[in-house]
Amino acid sequence: MDRTMARFGRAHRVLAAAVVAAVVLAPGTAALAEEEVVFEGAGFGHGVGMSQYGALAMANAGWTSAEILSFYYPGAARSTIGTDLPEVPNVLVNLVRDAEDITFVARPVGADPAPLVVTRGDEQWTLGPDERVEVAREPDGCTLRFADASGTQTDTAPAGSCDVDLTWDGEAAQPTTVVEIAGCSLWDWNAGIYRPCRYGRGTAIRLVSTGADFEVVLDIDVDAYTYGISEVSYSWPRAALEAQAVAARSYAAEAVYRQSPANRACRCHIYDTSRSQRYVGWGHGTSSWIDAVEATWGVVLTHPEAPYGIVQAFYSSSNGGATEAVEDRWGGSPLPYLPTTPDPWSLEPPNPNRTWERTRDRAAVAAAVGLELLTKIEVVERNPSGSAKTVEFTGSTSAGPAVETRSAGWVAGVFGLPSWYFSASLATSSDPGDPPPREHGQASVGLHDPATGIWTLRYADGTVDEFYYGNPADQPFVGDWDGDGIETLGLYRRSTGFLFLRNSNSEGVADVEIYYGDPGDVPVAGDWDGDGIDTVGVYRPSNATFYLRNSNTQGVADLVVPFGDPGDVPVAGDWDGDGIDTVGVYRPSTKTLYLANSLSTPVANIVFDYTGAASGDRIVVGDWNDDGIDTVGVYRPSNATFYLRDTYTQPSANVIIQLGNGSENAVAGFWGG
Repeated sequence: MDRTMARFGRAHRVLAAAVVAAVVLAPGTAALAEEEVVFEGAGFGHGVGMSQYGALAMANAGWTSAEILSFYYPGAARSTIGTDLPEVPNVLVNLVRDAEDITFVARPVGADPAPLVVTRGDEQWTLGPDERVEVAREPDGCTLRFADASGTQTDTAPAGSCDVDLTWDGEAAQPTTVVEIAGCSLWDWNAGIYRPCRYGRGTAIRLVSTGADFEVVLDIDVDAYTYGISEVSYSWPRAALEAQAVAARSYAAEAVYRQSPANRACRCHIYDTSRSQRYVGWGHGTSSWIDAVEATWGVVLTHPEAPYGIVQAFYSSSNGGATEAVEDRWGGSPLPYLPTTPDPWSLEPPNPNRTWERTRDRAAVAAAVGLELLTKIEVVERNPSGSAKTVEFTGSTSAGPAVETRSAGWVAGVFGLPSWYFSASLATSSDPGDPPPREHGQASVGLHDPATGIWTLRYADGTVDEFYYGNPADQPFVGDWDGDGIETLGLYRRSTGFLFLRNSNSEGVADVEIYYGDPGDVPVAGDWDGDGIDTVGVYRPSNATFYLRNSNTQGVADLVVPFGDPGDVPVAGDWDGDGIDTVGVYRPSTKTLYLANSLSTPVANIVFDYTGAASGDRIVVGDWNDDGIDTVGVYRPSNATFYLRDTYTQPSANVIIQLGNGSENAVAGFWGG
């Protein structure tokens, strides 16, 4: 679902449905010296239909899934496919766009695994466990190259049609084989790790030629498809999960009737991304989500005025206090089941985007609308939900006074606003300005939400900053990239192998972009040579090896450090206080840390049995007491709590901090002050 979730700042007021008065500044006033335009708002996403955080608040208050769905889709009925409705044809889900070269691997997940059958025209090939097929686009068609479990090529089918089908026992209640796309991974934000792109359920994976390349499409039953939806935390209450399952199933089933894959570039009904709704396939779902899917098996929302009978059940992260009518967001005729409805639930905790603030450079805003000077900005028209509809920009050009108007959609898109529920003003001299300096030391921790891209940094004095940086599903890490003594943001886009480093802890663009490592590597950072500047590295889980750079530039590894076992979690820190960072690993299976004090002769100088760790804990590293030696801690998703230790000998954590909601990834560092 296109639900681009929360990006928020230090705003503390909720946007009301009434128009918020704009601040008008005459040229020459003191306030005009301020350089920012301020957007304040609430919610994230389009606001049509169900608010996911609203559903969470309702479930926490005791509402059932049926009551939640009735609230967000008024007048819609719960109908069951195969009982109240005819069977719905399979949904076609686009997994890969514009592919030219792709490899599929048959992975066994059960006893006596079924073969993976590759079909092209009247030719067939059968793959056993861990065998693979590469489909490569050539000038005169697609070549198929087959390899055994060791990767040794065993057969080649010359260039021919790119229309290829892969089938296995994907329609069984419990498949014994899954299809893996080699070199591809998807973020599992419930577990806080990347998992291989694997697909266990489905009738077939179909490669469909589109000329210069081909589309990769999963052909799957709509109920089996719902198992693979990853749109909210699976730790949410059962009623919220059931409501999400019904909405997702309805959205997919409606698309089967509305879309014609043959006439679409994707050759699909829906995408596997938030362009439609996020589908992650096999291996992500927990028992709570699976139970919610099965408890609502076949259930979709229907309405007599729905064009195809089934409701197109839009949903988003949250609205700004009222749902958006579908016609106000996308035009067209009103639909009684997608109206504007007051929704206080959407602004309840723990929704992180119940308020947000964005500041933008005034000169840049003026230039974007064709003005040389901006003296006033105002939302002059609103939708019935209270969301902005039209924004007016007053100022001047070389020709004289000028007024420009833009739609809220244009404003939100150009200036990166989380939703259309916003007010706009010019910064005034009464603005509080930057927060006071923070103390160095203890308990500077942070979080990155992989579903939203939001960073939450907690300083030693308890102050919390929240802002957006990067894309959802990027993997966070931090380092002192410029040697100023402050750790700042880093992101690793594992799907492409790009590292994005920023020299300040704020929203903005990367100061350094580096292509380094292989997709699927895990990022690390440290001062490997003692020069006072942290540089990048990656840990390759497949061979348990660190590849470290001594400069934040593209190039080959300066240090190659084998350490640990495949499946270990990498860490880096100054374990002995000598001013040089070294590496280590945490082994979840035994809850043991292995830390090396040398990069040239890496052996485990410190072995720590972390008996206090729990399954699912996420390791963090920091100098919590400013003694010059890094030690460890964990972030526990089950209760959204950091447990930090100043030494390896003490029996338990001596610093405990609650932060976030447990779905985020944890980081630690000295954020400044």
